[in-house]
Amino acid sequence: MKAKLVLEAKSKNVSLARDWAYETCRNFGIHGRRMIDVKTITSEIVTNVVRHAYHNRKKKNFVLKAKLASRKLTLTIRDYGAGFDAHHGRSLHVGLMIVNSLADKVKIRSFGFGTQVKVVIFLRETEVDKVSSATAELLRQVIPH
Repeated sequence: MKAKLVLEAKSKNVSLARDWAYETCRNFGIHGRRMIDVKTITSEIVTNVVRHAYHNRKKKNFVLKAKLASRKLTLTIRDYGAGFDAHHGRSLHVGLMIVNSLADKVKIRSFGFGTQVKVVIFLRETEVDKVSSATAELLRQVIPH
């Protein structure tokens, strides 16, 4: 299962991105503590995008993607801003420390014209519904309400 959202890098969209990540997890059949982790991870990364990526550029979009394959959740957040500077301010590092503590894998790629943060979370069998939302949608189409 996959989901994608494009937003403008504005403070008001941090909560929208966070809520989208949470609802996407719910739609994927994920439940429990990991949904809160995804919400926190999204908030930290998107806050960094809003604060650091664009430096007064006019076009300020970022892309959020979520993918669930088996019990592996991948969350990717990509901006097209200034790129990631590892020596940037302390607040950036604190946010990434939080992300690293909640995720199983974190990979940051800076392109000089943007940054991509890919986060992987491995889910336990008990954290994902056995019937995926894709299967549930298929059943809704086949079985009349």
